[in-house]
Amino acid sequence: MGVLVLAPWGDPRNWFYARYKLDGGDSDYVESFTSLSLIASVLKGFGGRSVVLGLDTVGFNRGKPGSYRELVEWAREEYERYLCGVGASVWILPGTIYLYRDGLKLSGAVGDYYYTLIARLSLHLFGTERNGAVEEPPEAFAVDLSHGINYMPVYTLMAAREIAGLSALVRTAMGVEGRHGMGAVELRAYNSDPIVRGPPEARRSPEDPCTPAGRDIEPALLEVHLTEKSVISSSFVVGMADEIFRVTRDRIRGRAAWNLALRGVNAGEVLSSEEREMLNNALRMSAILLAFYRLGLVPELLQYVWENSGVRSSIAEAIRFVLEKHKGSVIVEGENGEYTLRRALRLGPGMRLLSYGLAVATATVQALDNGGGPTLKAVDTLRETLRGSRITYTIQLREREKLDKALKIFKNIRHYGRISLAQLYCAQPREYSENVFIRDLIAHGGWHTDLVELEKNQEGRILIRVNLNETPTRSKSPLTDLIISYITSS
Repeated sequence: MGVLVLAPWGDPRNWFYARYKLDGGDSDYVESFTSLSLIASVLKGFGGRSVVLGLDTVGFNRGKPGSYRELVEWAREEYERYLCGVGASVWILPGTIYLYRDGLKLSGAVGDYYYTLIARLSLHLFGTERNGAVEEPPEAFAVDLSHGINYMPVYTLMAAREIAGLSALVRTAMGVEGRHGMGAVELRAYNSDPIVRGPPEARRSPEDPCTPAGRDIEPALLEVHLTEKSVISSSFVVGMADEIFRVTRDRIRGRAAWNLALRGVNAGEVLSSEEREMLNNALRMSAILLAFYRLGLVPELLQYVWENSGVRSSIAEAIRFVLEKHKGSVIVEGENGEYTLRRALRLGPGMRLLSYGLAVATATVQALDNGGGPTLKAVDTLRETLRGSRITYTIQLREREKLDKALKIFKNIRHYGRISLAQLYCAQPREYSENVFIRDLIAHGGWHTDLVELEKNQEGRILIRVNLNETPTRSKSPLTDLIISYITSS
């Protein structure tokens, strides 16, 4: 996949016909009601695909629907009507602005737009398989901010930046080389000059919404500016992990962790005990994945995904469930042209955690190159995703160099079986306090002498084994419990 263009749109009914031209570019201008026509045409040669991000509340242009699902369908049809030849998909997201007789009214949580967008993007890119495999994520993202209203441009750019980082993580694990190096993803943001108010002749024709009302008009010339151009690597995920844990740590270990993803006064009554437990498990798995990656515990991350082969599909299913439950909680209210939506449930920061967990799981699956378990090749692949995190990457290089020296001895062993790092390094096994164990584990990038074992199979391949169920601590606690406790209290 080349470039994914995201274009947040408000209500396109009253837009003006204009000539759009790239600022400082050599391309000809494009006459259209939207700057997306120009951007999509420019990026088409790079394998560009466009998605218009619309609002459900635009469906009220047709009146009061019989249900919220009908409103969403009306909104999608409204946006598709105004695409006017732009080859784009339409995604309908939660809106918060409603047209009343006395003007506009703001109602609802703007976070629902952002959390829905990042969740849908993560599902689209990392949660869907085609021909039995995950497709290569885009090499670049472009965001056309020209027609977004209020919170839409800010939240769209935020989500695009995060998804670009997650895409860089997966691309690096896939070993995809791009224009900016291994796995790196480019992010561009465009914004056009505004039309404060154009002539009536430049509005849409009542007969054909894709042509201007006047035949012989001189459209305004608007320049489309490149307001941001950045290159994002997989190390972006390491930086964002701390923020995600900061806003989720208070509940991630509790029985109400599900409330991080789905909120509302009666949210607990809407979900069954089985559904709450399913969400709790998905959020916990996501936290474990992101914690292992954030702390640079490469052997443990590989072992966890290998042992829990369904972790990726479980997280993806949880995201789909939350989005569907949120959509099903919306009630259409109002009469006589004054309509609003009552959203009984809200989305929360747990949606980000699930999205990040899904991307980390996808990247780790790409690194695991066989069904026999984690290999040194898988370690090397996943290590490359940490290259931008200098300390963590350096630790992995140091530990791998030390391991390679010791493996010269191990390769001469004739029998097949396991050997611990403690045996390989001639170290004495010992018992640790939990704090000392976690400190040593992080300091060695997961290559703890009393936790990691190596196994040589009959083909002579060296596999890595990590005991996640019992640690060499006085409490013998599972490693996943210790990591969750550490990451949510630090």
